[in-house]
Amino acid sequence: NSPTQLRQVQQWGNASALASTLEPREAEADAARDEAAETVFGRNLFEAGAMDFAPSFNIPTPVDYALGPGDELIVDIWGASEASLRLTVTTEGVVRVPNLGPVQVNGLTIEAARERLLRRLGAIYSGLRSQPDRPADTFADVSLGNVRSIRVTVVGEARQPGSYSLSSLSTLYNALFASGGPNQIGSLRRVDLLREEGVEFITSTD
Repeated sequence: NSPTQLRQVQQWGNASALASTLEPREAEADAARDEAAETVFGRNLFEAGAMDFAPSFNIPTPVDYALGPGDELIVDIWGASEASLRLTVTTEGVVRVPNLGPVQVNGLTIEAARERLLRRLGAIYSGLRSQPDRPADTFADVSLGNVRSIRVTVVGEARQPGSYSLSSLSTLYNALFASGGPNQIGSLRRVDLLREEGVEFITSTD
């Protein structure tokens, strides 16, 4: 063998040894990065079965909850007159009360809707109004029944971005859970809520 050939063999051997040394190191670095991504604080909350982020319906209606099409109002009347009405908000934003007609409630809080309905119900249930010579002998209350569904679109670094049908009582975390949580490069610190009208920024979890 010539000296040139020997040098080539030595160089090839050194290169092979270097490659064999680098490959395990690169594999270890990749594994470390993957492990770090998997151990990001809070990411395991979004794994299947780790936690149920479904909104609770056994809670008082939020004071700022705005009524919309698909929501159901339950009207209970008792006393001298008794009745129980289940009224669904129509696409026009009204509830249709028997013997009274449509009452506009779209966009109202549950408290504002209660005041408006009780005022209108006084036209057919006179006992709801106290008179100088006669106290009220009929009483009524309005509560929220079934709530409507809303369409939420999740974009960005989520595991399964797309459109989801959620309860109108859902929060940002419910939407994030439905989409599988952040992906490997997504952030748990910043989740923005944008409204469709002009893409208006509403709030952030950060």
